[in-house]
Order: sequence, then C-alpha cells, then structure tokens
Amino acid sequence: MAPITNEPGVVQLSRAEGRELVERESRQLLGIGVDELLARYDAGQLDLDDQDVLDLVLLIPFAR
Repeated sequence: MAPITNEPGVVQLSRAEGRELVERESRQLLGIGVDELLARYDAGQLDLDDQDVLDLVLLIPFAR
C-alpha cells in the first residue's frame, strides 16, 4: 500500500488489495468470503438492517 497524502491513515489500494480487504472483513463479520458476499448482495439476500452488513456494503466498491 502506498500513501497518497502525508495524513496518517490514508492509503491507496490496488484492486487486489481492495479485494483482500473486503475478503478479510467479510470473513470476520459474516463468516463468508467476498464472492459469496457479492453474490448475496446482487441477489438482494443481505439484511441491510444489520450494521455489520451495512459496513460491508460500503466496502463493496473496493472488491469490484
């Protein structure tokens, strides 16, 4: 990961790094991999009232 500013905590992710991030978070929060997360999201099978799910939905652009 390469920093894009001098501000702490700001990094630029490659497509692969973004996908790894979503994979890790999805496994930690829901116990499923990124492919299953995306499939469930696309099929409308996720509970959008669940805060963990909402947190992951915000990360989806990093996985695509």
